[in-house]
Amino acid sequence: MLDINTRPVLSDLHGSLRRPGPPPPFTQAIPEVAAHPMAEHTPRRNIETWAHELPASFIECRTMGHRWEPHSAVWDKQARAYHVIHECDRCHTQRKAWWNRNGEITSAGYSYPEGYLTKDVGYIGADGRGVLRTEYLARIFATTARGNGSTPQAS
Repeated sequence: MLDINTRPVLSDLHGSLRRPGPPPPFTQAIPEVAAHPMAEHTPRRNIETWAHELPASFIECRTMGHRWEPHSAVWDKQARAYHVIHECDRCHTQRKAWWNRNGEITSAGYSYPEGYLTKDVGYIGADGRGVLRTEYLARIFATTARGNGSTPQAS
């Protein structure tokens, strides 16, 4: 006769031995997570000031999207895939990807120029994107007004 209290012992993914069935009740206190020490001392920059200081090419790409141009595609014999790089002709961000011989993308990522990423501004949500768009408009209107003496009109 089989005793139900004598269950076989199993090994979990980490090699620890346990009996099958529900896990034992959680009895340990959950440790409190302390804030990162630099978090309190790192002030966030004002997004309007940050946007105003960005180069025009960064504002254009953040507002209108990148303008990708083919940069290089090299067959890597060991990886058995193409290493394909496209570069934005405005801000010089690079989109790097590995394409297998069937054209499937097996991995991808970006390389950004210095100053493009927001290290001290934080996440740019809808309001922040609005700030970037108004900065873009201010620069376009200022450039157009200086260039031909007229202001662009809405269509």
